[in-house]
Amino acid sequence: MAYLEELAFDLRNSCEHGADEIWRQLDAELWTATHNPQVVLQTVARTRLRSALADPEFLEGLTGVVLKRRRATQASTWFQRTYPQAPLTCGPTSAWNSA
Repeated sequence: MAYLEELAFDLRNSCEHGADEIWRQLDAELWTATHNPQVVLQTVARTRLRSALADPEFLEGLTGVVLKRRRATQASTWFQRTYPQAPLTCGPTSAWNSA
C-alpha cells in the first residue's frame, strides 16, 4: 500500500506516465475519466486494492515502477554532470529547502 501512496502523491505523474497502467488495473473506468492517481487510490474499493496487492504480477509491476522512479530521482542530472562546481544544487542544502 505504501508504494501506491508514494506513486499517487508523486507530482511527476502529471508529465510522466510510467505508472498509468498501475492505476488502470485498479479501476480502468475511473482512470480513463480522471487520470488522477489520488482519486483512483481514494475511490477504488478496498477489496479491489487487497486483491491487486495480493496478485504477484501486479506487485511486480508496482515494485518495478516505484524502484525505477527512485533510481531516477537519485541519479545526477545533466546540469549536475555538466557543471559539477556550480553553486546551484538540488540536494538537501538547496536554498529551496532552507526556508
